[in-house]
Amino acid sequence: MLETLRPVTTTIVPRAGNGAPRPAAGTGWRELPTLPAVLFRFLGLVADRSATNEQLADVIWTDPALLSRALSVVNASPAYRNLPVGHLRAAIASLGRERLRHLAYTTPLLRSVEPMRMGFHAATFWERALLCATASESLARQAGLPTPAQYYLAGLFHDIGYLRVLQEKPAELRAVIERWSAEPSDLLQMETEAFGLDHCRQGLELAAQLQLPVWLRAPIGEHHRATCDSDPLTRITCIASAFCSYKGIDFFPSRTFSPAVRERQMKAIIRGLLPELPDGSDSEILAVTKETVAPVRNWISGMLVELQPGG
Repeated sequence: MLETLRPVTTTIVPRAGNGAPRPAAGTGWRELPTLPAVLFRFLGLVADRSATNEQLADVIWTDPALLSRALSVVNASPAYRNLPVGHLRAAIASLGRERLRHLAYTTPLLRSVEPMRMGFHAATFWERALLCATASESLARQAGLPTPAQYYLAGLFHDIGYLRVLQEKPAELRAVIERWSAEPSDLLQMETEAFGLDHCRQGLELAAQLQLPVWLRAPIGEHHRATCDSDPLTRITCIASAFCSYKGIDFFPSRTFSPAVRERQMKAIIRGLLPELPDGSDSEILAVTKETVAPVRNWISGMLVELQPGG
């Protein structure tokens, strides 16, 4: 449908000395934190001898922290030099149970699990990341874009800046949520005033420190500023992020518009960022995306019982 969109590079990460930015020695984060319940669930699966390596890789595929650790391990192996993104999940499975167990044991836990506002916890980050990843992949497939897994990864990692804020400045994030809820305005400006850097800039710093793929930098840094001239990865990620907000999966409360108004706004975002679309296709794209994410959201709903404090 959108064959005129320009594809982007599909290898994982340039290796050191080949153009990849490196953090200064002894500074920055080495790993992303994950939720305790996510990590404990994964370790329980590792301990289940009937679980396959492919099943372990499937769980890793749902969590930004575990996936960033696995990506680092895969990229460190000469056997996987310049591995195409579409082969990444199989490469993770091939690491074997013991290496995956070690990967989990060396992944830090998110310290702050206090509610950000009524009904919204740190688990909201995980839920939003997974739904955005699923929506991004669905949108890429509908658009006929190559390497849908690349769009999945962009959706999964696009908001990693919030992980740093949740870990280091949860009170400040809570204050921003309360301020924005009372008087919605420029969110990124509010965050800059409260955190020093908004979550997009925080995410870019983390991406460089963790040596995430260079092609992830644009969707991480620009998903709030995408235009019709942005690269396809950024545009699709922006639409998927807006879709999560449209479905009510966000730290920030949705404004009290009717469902019909929110749907019109969502369709306008699709048309604005994908002007190549034939007239009227925004309705079909939105319907298919809803259908695609529905089973994932149902699975997440069950998982959230375990993820919530006291669950």
